[in-house]
Amino acid sequence: MKLSILAFLWIFVIFTILLAEPPDWIVITGTQYNMVLFASAFVGNDVLADSTNMVGAFGPNHCDTLNDCRALGVWEEHPSAPGNGFWYFTIVANEDGELMHFKLYDASNDNILDANETILFQNDSTIGNPDSLFLITSSTPTDNYQSNMPHSFELKQNYPNPFNPQTVIAYQLPERAAVEISIYNILGQKVKTLVNDRKEAGYHKVIWNGKDAENRDVSSGIYFYKISTDKFSETKKCLLLK
Repeated sequence: MKLSILAFLWIFVIFTILLAEPPDWIVITGTQYNMVLFASAFVGNDVLADSTNMVGAFGPNHCDTLNDCRALGVWEEHPSAPGNGFWYFTIVANEDGELMHFKLYDASNDNILDANETILFQNDSTIGNPDSLFLITSSTPTDNYQSNMPHSFELKQNYPNPFNPQTVIAYQLPERAAVEISIYNILGQKVKTLVNDRKEAGYHKVIWNGKDAENRDVSSGIYFYKISTDKFSETKKCLLLK
């Protein structure tokens, strides 16, 4: 009987991890500078390791995880210590001195957590190495990705804007819906359809790479992007500068 209960608990844990939906963090584009960071990450006393989890670096507007992600840590195996590893970051910015914050995604509990540590961005610098890691720690959940669902439809302003060569368009759905998102030129002609599918309730993003439906580069200028569902429609303006 004890073995059966233990097996059930293991199955429950495995299914919880498989069903967890990680945050959709996307690193901003159009930056000029970068720095490198080698780090280890802890949630309480537990090491946060392997690619089922996530660690992100965010700029001064770190509460805006959609628009100010500066790096996603890549889990790397230690070259001389099999079974051990570290998080490798290439952090981007446009100026020195920006304060960088960290967030951790713990897949086992499906929680997003704020880290206790911050760093100052310095172009072309390196913090840590595989044998001397910067420590990122967190102990208190600050957000539960599954429970923090939107209560209304919304189309966000694209970021960056102006942009070249690509930009991120974020939107939110309070319920499952058939969604179309398309790009139009200043004459009202459809340039490209980015989304034409049923989407689950939640927060979503799509990238426009500045190309038309035939995968040709479009010219600089003002464009409009429009979201349409059965219950909601909104249009916003963006600017492509080359």
